[in-house]
Amino acid sequence: MKPPRPLRWQFLTLFVGLLVPTLLFVGVLLWYFAASERTRVEQDVQTEAHGLSVAFDREIHGVLTTLQALATSPSLAAHDLPAFPPFSDVQGGCRASDFHHCLPAGATITPSTKPKIVTKILGSRG
Repeated sequence: MKPPRPLRWQFLTLFVGLLVPTLLFVGVLLWYFAASERTRVEQDVQTEAHGLSVAFDREIHGVLTTLQALATSPSLAAHDLPAFPPFSDVQGGCRASDFHHCLPAGATITPSTKPKIVTKILGSRG
């Protein structure tokens, strides 16, 4: 008959017997969690990219619409920039790069200062 194994050996066997399956289970859970997080992040990135794409397309469409409307101006077709309506009210003219900063002569910058076209559009809605 074999002598019984020491108590230390029995505790080590019990410890390894419990630890190895637990570690394998935790490893499998972590693997699935990482895969699901990767899928979630990819979906978030795709959603964000789609939103940016829609916003970019909307901006480009707005710019193209504005340019198509400006292309119908007879003043621009005749290369007569001072007669072009946004520039005609500006004293001394302004450069194309300052287009958004040009105000009519004597105008002050207040929240109520609106270009004539905005006033006309807002007035036509009623």
